[in-house]
Amino acid sequence: MHLRNSLLSMGAILVLSAGLEASATEMERWRLTESTADGGEYLVYRLSYRGIFTAFVWKELADLALIAKRQPVNFQQQPGCSLELKLSTENYALAEALRPTRYRRHSIVDPSLRRALLVEEIEDSTEDEQNATWINWTEKRIELFRQRRQVDDDGAGFFFDDDAPYPAEKTWEEDGAKPLPAFLDTAPLLEGKYTPLIYDKSIDIPELDSLLDPLSLIFAARWHAGDAAQELTFPVTFEDEIRYYRAHSLGHDVIEVAGARLPAHKLQIKRTRIDGARDRELLIMWLSDDERRIPLQFEIQTKVGKIKIHIRPASLRGHQDVASCLTLEPRQLAAKDIPPDMQ
Repeated sequence: MHLRNSLLSMGAILVLSAGLEASATEMERWRLTESTADGGEYLVYRLSYRGIFTAFVWKELADLALIAKRQPVNFQQQPGCSLELKLSTENYALAEALRPTRYRRHSIVDPSLRRALLVEEIEDSTEDEQNATWINWTEKRIELFRQRRQVDDDGAGFFFDDDAPYPAEKTWEEDGAKPLPAFLDTAPLLEGKYTPLIYDKSIDIPELDSLLDPLSLIFAARWHAGDAAQELTFPVTFEDEIRYYRAHSLGHDVIEVAGARLPAHKLQIKRTRIDGARDRELLIMWLSDDERRIPLQFEIQTKVGKIKIHIRPASLRGHQDVASCLTLEPRQLAAKDIPPDMQ
């Protein structure tokens, strides 16, 4: 399992499976529970796991924040809203000892939650990684970029010359088939030789009016939990393919937060059937039974256990005055947006 291979990129399960020591003191301290946004929505959660790697005992592994900025952005002459997911193991000793992780996913979407425009992922851990996906609606292409790799390091020196090792010769792979667009080519040169990102590949966008990414899917699905009869289908760009997910209401439920029992909508998201395969449940989330539809809890079932993500009570206090630049109620996808074999 990899950070990118989960809908919300909940990679904290790797904390237990990696088994690699790392220096947590060298990593940035995010202090997610103390952070503030720009007056937008800022929700902090605690992520727990129970399964094979914990002898089926619940263990708290990470803090997670969902952020929707208040101020709009302008991306390539298109209005956009900034969404973020941040995950940190800094407050959990076991996770920090085995695999300290600071993971960030940043998505720019149009205000109506119809189209993702740019998706960036940065993971700072024992295995640093950076990726970017540009949904180029003008040319109907999805452009994928990844971190440039080191292809040679001759820095070991001669085995008998410990006092004066041979100087390291680092070689980095050449630029990809296309140059980086200006909005991604902003990082400084490292050692004057390379930039972090390089072009990877492109795929075509089919005849779709709407296309989200996994993070913006969560925000878009929130406002469709009240109608049990309504099933929505969302196309989602995921690595080098497009997947389809259905959001389906499971009715009303009650969630306990800090001893208080709160009424909630229960919403299930599944990956849709393709070529006759059965739908696969992705996650279940519980949303506050009010106009804000705040996610109170998530559950994700994996092959090696279950992940639960609970909201921290502080995120529910003083939340009446927050706002984001998103306009709510993305419409039901028209039939023409869905390939014939998916209808």
